[in-house]
Amino acid sequence: MNTLVFRLTGLAAVCGLLLGLANLATSAQIKANRQAFAERQLLEVTGHKGKIRKIDDERYLLLDAGQPRGFVFGVETNQGYNGRISLWLGVEINASNPSKASILGVRVRSHQETPGLGDRIELAVSDWILAFNGHQSANGTHWDVRKFGGDFDQFTGATITPRAVVHAVRDGLVRYEQQKDEWRNEL
Repeated sequence: MNTLVFRLTGLAAVCGLLLGLANLATSAQIKANRQAFAERQLLEVTGHKGKIRKIDDERYLLLDAGQPRGFVFGVETNQGYNGRISLWLGVEINASNPSKASILGVRVRSHQETPGLGDRIELAVSDWILAFNGHQSANGTHWDVRKFGGDFDQFTGATITPRAVVHAVRDGLVRYEQQKDEWRNEL
């Protein structure tokens, strides 16, 4: 009996050591891949126009010819079918009318939604997320899915996920409206 316990303990120790070594060997590459993915998403949100300067981990400034053009910032919701959905929201500064923030784009950073159903919020799966482009915070948009009288489509068989994203984008615009002067003064 004691021999079996020692063997199993030894096997567990070897497996733990191998897992630790594998983690050490791959952690730098995983971090680099996550950073590259985040940078690609930021460029997609802005339409590949201008340069992006990091303000902090959740906010970026979009510059065009050295002048502030907009912000890209993180928004989240816990209202997805399977929990948290994290997004990037790009908002263009309207120089002629600063009270109207136009959406440059929205991209999903992470989610746990059902593959083949709720994952249609991802651009790689569906172009649904592009429906936000150009919407303004002050243009009378009804920020809900059509099933509930809103301006945005839901998916057949999936209303919770798109509704959560629509509400997160709306809430992100509200946050931007409340904090835009503070954000601009930080520049």
